[in-house]
Amino acid sequence: MSNNKIELTKEQKLCVEQSLNSNLVIEADPGTGKTEVLKYRTLYIHQQNKKQRKLILILAYGRNIATEIRTKLKAEKLKVYDHLKKVLPVLVHKHTCSLNECPAYLENMKSLVLVCTIHSLANGINDLVIKKLFQEERKTKILVTTQTVEKKHGFVSIEDKNQKFVWKSRGAIRSRKKRLFNYLLSSIEEKHLNKTKKKVLWKIFQQSEPENVILSQISNPYLHYEIDYSRFLSQVRVFLPEDKELLTKLAECCCYDQEKNVWLDFDDIIANANNLVALKSQKIWPEFDYILVDECQDLKVEIFQLIIKIFGNNQTNFTFVGDPKQNIMGFAGARENIFSLLQQEFPHEIHNIIATSFRLPQEIAEFANNFIQKFMDYRASIKTIKSNNNHKPQIITVGKISDYLLNEEEQVAIEKELVDNPEIKKSNLVQGKIRRKKLDQHLETILPIINGLGNDTSKAILYRQNWIGNLLQEWLNEKCVMTNISELIVNEIIRKVRRNSTSHSLKEFPSLKSFLVSLKISENSIFQLKKIVQEIDENFETSSFLTENEVNNFIRQLEEIKKHQGITLSTIHGMKGLEADHVFLIFCDKKILPRKEKFTTDWEEREEKNLFFTAITRPKERLYITTSSSEECSDFIESSNLNLDLVELIVKYK
Repeated sequence: MSNNKIELTKEQKLCVEQSLNSNLVIEADPGTGKTEVLKYRTLYIHQQNKKQRKLILILAYGRNIATEIRTKLKAEKLKVYDHLKKVLPVLVHKHTCSLNECPAYLENMKSLVLVCTIHSLANGINDLVIKKLFQEERKTKILVTTQTVEKKHGFVSIEDKNQKFVWKSRGAIRSRKKRLFNYLLSSIEEKHLNKTKKKVLWKIFQQSEPENVILSQISNPYLHYEIDYSRFLSQVRVFLPEDKELLTKLAECCCYDQEKNVWLDFDDIIANANNLVALKSQKIWPEFDYILVDECQDLKVEIFQLIIKIFGNNQTNFTFVGDPKQNIMGFAGARENIFSLLQQEFPHEIHNIIATSFRLPQEIAEFANNFIQKFMDYRASIKTIKSNNNHKPQIITVGKISDYLLNEEEQVAIEKELVDNPEIKKSNLVQGKIRRKKLDQHLETILPIINGLGNDTSKAILYRQNWIGNLLQEWLNEKCVMTNISELIVNEIIRKVRRNSTSHSLKEFPSLKSFLVSLKISENSIFQLKKIVQEIDENFETSSFLTENEVNNFIRQLEEIKKHQGITLSTIHGMKGLEADHVFLIFCDKKILPRKEKFTTDWEEREEKNLFFTAITRPKERLYITTSSSEECSDFIESSNLNLDLVELIVKYK
């Protein structure tokens, strides 16, 4: 093992060294070191099988957690892989020598560890079967995309309201069309498109009565989509008859897509893999000797069945780690109690509990335990070994109802906008104005706190609903505040510039701005970008074309931006499994968190409680919760539901 070995607690050590003859279920509270337990459990399995090759699979909740686990295991000199396709060549390669002294033989006998997400492994099995059994030569692509992903990659300006047509989605079919539309247009040069043409094309593309783009789900021999673009192309000829060059490009892209790609969605990946049970005897994919599953509380039943029937067999040893209080994926179908299913599937399982948190200070742990007792049906037993010097969680009321009423000037502006844009509903404009006024109050309250924390501490602003995140990033961008989303955009811009500045002839571009436009990089992607581009183009205006020095100068300035630690902006779902020194949970209002006042199903109500619990257990030092007004305050932080000895209530009015 490495020199960075930590001292395991008794709870952790009991889980790590549990007998490999029985399946193990670990119920672990927030911050109790689940990742470390998985790491040391894997090392224990490896040590117990030193002289025989075993296949060990670790299934992580997300790619970031999978990367973290791989990094920890590689530091322990284990053979770790991130994709099934990388493991397969190692499995088929065999050494003829069997002498114990032979280095090649000994290397070949080491256990192999695959660490990935469930969808990644299921997709790997899909690829194997689709290509080997069904002789499919097309590349599989996934029908999923989001506005957030596109913004992170800098493909669209956050401030560019003319781009909203691309992202507005109603229903799954339209969402899939959005993915296809973005894919087709990504390979068409900017000179053939402008915002007006994109808007016309999207209107044609997403039309549903009649369908201009037909997505037909095919189930034989496997679930996938066949796509018919013929009516879309014919409609483009009608609406853009003069633009023959664009039509030719679109036709080429549609033809290429039909010939080279086969489209699946995430549900298809899991369903296809589950449908392959009958093919296990053909040994197309490997079965694993040991399977360790992180965040098991968020498994859907079909994914649970996939793990035990497709990835493993009757001899597989399973370790499941999770926390029922953090089941927040009910909206995606994870609505069953996986811990009950585990008891049914493995009646002789060993059930261990880890309750000592290394993350939470005592003051926040007591607040979380009080919430469990008041709102949840679980044990309230989070223990901790740290304190934050009696800094209780702060619950801050940032304003009054009257602060959010529209004044006469704002009402006049809305009426004017209705005249200019009659297709917009007045109620939407009013709601948007009120939301912005509330956001101003929340951020004007917490930014002074954040600014006083120093650069050496991590800060995270969490929110329940996506519209809050969209307004939040826009607001902070206007105020020139660096965030994690800004950093992702910077990284993507640097990557694209470096890749294309070598392959493009820079002499084709009269300025840095024109070069960035050719790469579809908006200068409004982050607040500093426009200023940097203007200064570089002005300083080098004596040159008639873009130079390598200008590009290098641009990259250097972007690298400098990255050095400033940004504020993490995240939905509560996105912060799952992560932590920060200081956490700000904003807009803890009625109809936001929880998102309804009354629920029709138990799982919806349970999920809202679990989301709040997940949010308040992310901090390592301090927790701040804001609400818009006392009248709108969420039931979760309403004073009658609190132990007032455990919190600090702050009211901030103008």
